[in-house]
Amino acid sequence: MSETGDAIATRGRDLPTLRGPHYQTLRSLGVLVGVELAVVPIALATLNPMLAALLPVTLFFAWVFWLRRQSNEALKACNQGADLLDRGRFEAAEQVLDDVLVRRRMVTHLQPLAAYHRARIELFRGNLEGARVRLVAVMASGWFGPNRMLQALAPQVQSALALTAALQGDLDAAERSLADGKAGPNSLERWWYLADAVVTLRRGRPAELIRQLDEQRDDIEATLSGRGLRQLQLLEAFALTQLAEREDNYRGVHSGADIDALLHGQRPGTFDFMAGSWPQLRDFMHSRRLFAPASLRSRP
Repeated sequence: MSETGDAIATRGRDLPTLRGPHYQTLRSLGVLVGVELAVVPIALATLNPMLAALLPVTLFFAWVFWLRRQSNEALKACNQGADLLDRGRFEAAEQVLDDVLVRRRMVTHLQPLAAYHRARIELFRGNLEGARVRLVAVMASGWFGPNRMLQALAPQVQSALALTAALQGDLDAAERSLADGKAGPNSLERWWYLADAVVTLRRGRPAELIRQLDEQRDDIEATLSGRGLRQLQLLEAFALTQLAEREDNYRGVHSGADIDALLHGQRPGTFDFMAGSWPQLRDFMHSRRLFAPASLRSRP
């Protein structure tokens, strides 16, 4: 069953607040007015008009310089957190990103970027609900909209949101996120392969997925690598298994050797998060021993 954005956002009230673009403009104006109100009376009392004119401007630009320095440090931390995340060091990445979200509240335009990477941590840990709540808040911040500072990253956030909803089985919400993301000016096909594949499989259309992957093979291999490509190969192997179970003659086209080749090099535990709310994929991964050893031991 599809949930509304308001219902999901309600569960995210305990997360750090992501202030929108308008807050930053109003804050700068407020700081400038506050400096004027504090300094001008003192300067006028000294009968120094030059001081009255220059001191507020000097103090304001000093604040702007300090804020830029904070922004540079926050951006460096976001990049470091993303790098740690991509290397699978979730605890270290979480610490770095949470520091941005909690201690660098003044850098409002980078808070959503840190929150996006923080949502990815929850996704890869298998906490689909936590990841989705965070991603909804990220999109609601307004920083990824048209003509906003983080607009270019909007497809990545939308694809992660669509993937999370699809893995939960909320296919209507996943397709809405896909439609919104694909309609944006920064949409690239590579962002949608994985979420599209999950939606297609969960709609019960493995043959359609195989056809799509065959048609897009060159584009996929040219634009995806590493983790993204291995995830698609896992889903392709799963789709082939479903087809082999349904059609006796399908092995004449795609044999078990195809499945083994697709799963070659898959490390157990890497994609456990994909099967947490997907019983059919969970059974397939279990049969192929693709879960982490701890997951296999805890499985009933």
